Amino acid sequence: MISRISLSGDYAISRVIKGGWHLAGDHGPIDPEQARADMAAFVEAGITTFDCADIYTGVEQLIGSFRQAYPALAKRLQIHTKFVPDLSDLRVVDREHVELIIDRSLKRLGMEQLDLVQFHWWDFTVPRYLETAFELDRLRRAGKIAHIGLAAAGTGRGRHTDHRASGSILAGG
Repeated sequence: MISRISLSGDYAISRVIKGGWHLAGDHGPIDPEQARADMAAFVEAGITTFDCADIYTGVEQLIGSFRQAYPALAKRLQIHTKFVPDLSDLRVVDREHVELIIDRSLKRLGMEQLDLVQFHWWDFTVPRYLETAFELDRLRRAGKIAHIGLAAAGTGRGRHTDHRASGSILAGG
C-alpha cells in the first residue's frame, strides 16, 4: 500500500499521484474502458490521488466516468484538477469566467466539491492573477472547492497570495 502525506490539516493524499495529461490522447488513442480499469487498479494499489486539468481534453470527463462506474473506489479518491485560463484570456478573466470553468470541472468530474484546484497563470506580468485567486477563494468559501493550490507559481508568489486570501491557498512550485 502507498503511504499518505498530509497537505493541510486533515487533508491527506497518497504519496504517489497518478497524472492524467497522457489520457488527453495527444500521444495516441485512448481506450476509455481500459483507462477506467487502470484507474481502478491504481486506487486498489493505494494511489488514490489523481491529477488532471480543465485543459487536458477529455480527462476530467474520463475520471468522472470512472467515478460513476466504480462508486466504491471513487469514495477513496482525491482529484486535483487545474484551473488554467487561456493565455489570450488573462486580461479579461473575471468572476463569471472563473465560476464557469469551476462549474464545468464539477460537472465533468461528477462532483459537488472539487478536492483541490491548482491555479495556473501563464504570465505574471499580465495583471488579474490576484483577483482571479480571490475568485477561486470565494468559490472555496462557497463550498465548490475544498483546497486551492498554485501550479508553476513559485513559493514566493504562493506566500503572498496565501496571506491575502486568508490562508486558504497551498503554495506549490
